[in-house]
Amino acid sequence: MANTQIVCRYSAMAAGITPAALAESMADVPLDLFLPGAVGLLPVSDETSLVGTTANRIVTLMMGQEYETTAGIDITYGAPAGPIRSASVQTDVPTDYAAQPILSFTDPKGRGATGVCVMQLGTMMILDPGSGYSPDTTARVVGGGLAPPERKALVRQLPTPHSSSGMAISRLQPGALFRAPGGRPAQVVPMFGASGELTDVEMVDWGSGYTTFPLLELDQPGGGTGSGALAVFTLRPLAYVIHQHGNGYVSPTLHLTPLFKSSFPDSEDPSSQASAVRGWMRAILANALATSILEQPPIVT
Repeated sequence: MANTQIVCRYSAMAAGITPAALAESMADVPLDLFLPGAVGLLPVSDETSLVGTTANRIVTLMMGQEYETTAGIDITYGAPAGPIRSASVQTDVPTDYAAQPILSFTDPKGRGATGVCVMQLGTMMILDPGSGYSPDTTARVVGGGLAPPERKALVRQLPTPHSSSGMAISRLQPGALFRAPGGRPAQVVPMFGASGELTDVEMVDWGSGYTTFPLLELDQPGGGTGSGALAVFTLRPLAYVIHQHGNGYVSPTLHLTPLFKSSFPDSEDPSSQASAVRGWMRAILANALATSILEQPPIVT
């Protein structure tokens, strides 16, 4: 069975502070979203709990689904076979990617076709609904590696990021640069509950050209009192751009490999996948709380 997520757990014992105050302070420490975005992991839950005098913070990161299809691939036939001219996105394509997946083709005989996915928003994941937002609060979708709309984006299939804590992700090697269409920002309208908590968004425009998961940013006219909301968006393929058409294809299969699994595949020891986020939030929490943090080994399932 394919691995789908990594659970990271951090603990601290109350000393010189009440356990409740420690848990509240631990929950208030912002997540470092750079590392997950760089390796292709999406934060889908962030929970803080108190057991006795120990505060625990558990963050779940999603890897994204591997996908393959033989549908929607147009071959320009030659003799005896031909190149891949185009490929269309099918309705069963996953909508839960954290970053632009790796597009590839396999075939009994054909070789050489390459391309990239053009990504739009998938679904919103609310990590913290916040509270106190007024009905006239507006929202913007920010980040996500969106290319300016007036020019095409240079997309690297295998980036070489480093975490904000200085941890090098050495498994991600440089790859070829391809051109993809410039970006179009998504547009959303936020929805709030009775206590001013974020509950959902209405999608006005799904956008296009995202390379990693964007965030929801709330704007309060007149300096509102709402606070605490944090939400991210998954990505889903909108189109495929074929750069190298290859040749000799007879019955090709299109594959989408999540960015994370392209460097940390399921076939390896699960500890390899866990190593990508080992130490991720430990130093950040320790510095913010001025106390020792116990990090349990990340659990891959």
